Amino acid sequence: MAWLKDARAEGTVIGGVAASLLGRPRMTADLDLVVLVPEERWGAFVERGRRHGIAAAEDMIVMKSLALRPRDIADIESMLEAHPELDLERVRSTLRGLSELLEGPDHVAELDAIVRRTRRT
Repeated sequence: MAWLKDARAEGTVIGGVAASLLGRPRMTADLDLVVLVPEERWGAFVERGRRHGIAAAEDMIVMKSLALRPRDIADIESMLEAHPELDLERVRSTLRGLSELLEGPDHVAELDAIVRRTRRT
């Protein structure tokens, strides 16, 4: 929450953590926030987030590539468009290692298909 204070942004915790605090405790894998930031302050808000440890775009693409739900695919496409300088080799290397550990599908091939579609348009 230091990021929100530093950026003078209003926000609150929602999702599983909030449900656990307001009801019966339960396990959750993530922390969901709702943040209200005027559009003209969005760039400064994101920059402050980087100083407070927000994940890099490469890390987010790795995590989204493991889930590959329709929303995750749209998020990957959006990050690829917004960050043409991404270190895709780092993404592929990390994703390859995690895919092997999970003994699941070839996540790198799936990501490469998304990259080709996104960068072609």
